[in-house]
Amino acid sequence: KHLAGGRIGFEFGTGLKMHLNHMDREALFAELPNAERVDVAPAVWPVRSIKSAREIEMLRKACDINHRAIETGLRGLREGTTEIELYRTIVQEYFRLGAEKSLVLGVRAGKERYSQSNCPPSERPIRKGDMLLVDGGPYYKGYCSDIIRMAIIGKPTAEQQEMFDIARDAVYAGL
Repeated sequence: KHLAGGRIGFEFGTGLKMHLNHMDREALFAELPNAERVDVAPAVWPVRSIKSAREIEMLRKACDINHRAIETGLRGLREGTTEIELYRTIVQEYFRLGAEKSLVLGVRAGKERYSQSNCPPSERPIRKGDMLLVDGGPYYKGYCSDIIRMAIIGKPTAEQQEMFDIARDAVYAGL
């Protein structure tokens, strides 16, 4: 209660989130009606962007776990495997490889699901010709890896290849 009228720093802005759902965030702000909310991202991010050798090692391990788990899941993918089955394979592999938890892992396949961003996996079977997207990753010793991988059972259509090429070219342009 002593903070109700003070200055409280949060990270606001594009790409930043408080890891609270909307209701919890609004409940928190309702408890602080007279507090000045200040964006601390400009002060925090320059410090956060500098990594020690140990932190780099943890990030690399998190990325390695992510890459290997998704590879395991995709290697075992067969027509008829459901999105949730692929999800379980990947997340189980995260833990087998040493992860402590997982981000929300998105798995979606099929044209009707392409536009559904950050959706949970469903019982939908993955069919030959479906474009499949896996998005998320594990935490390892407090550090997380969040990557997206795309795959297709069979040969991609011209439209699928075009979508892949655009996504790949955008990544390389950003790098």
